[in-house]
Amino acid sequence: MSYKSAKGLKGMLILTPNGDPVFRIKANNKDGFEDLDIFNVDLDVEIVDDDAYIYNYRGKRRYINYSKATLGLSDEEEV
Repeated sequence: MSYKSAKGLKGMLILTPNGDPVFRIKANNKDGFEDLDIFNVDLDVEIVDDDAYIYNYRGKRRYINYSKATLGLSDEEEV
């Protein structure tokens, strides 16, 4: 087994079709990608996507989604 620090690694947090979270990075050959399973339960994440917005659903639930413009919604519509 080999291992190295993941600090500074850039990629995307995505959900597989099964709903499992993985960290997607560019593959070494630059033509594809590699999905890393996440076993670390307290991993720090910094959101740098300009199109990520926090929504407050009727004061009960807060979540992150795309902007309303990206979703094709007006400012009055709920997401």
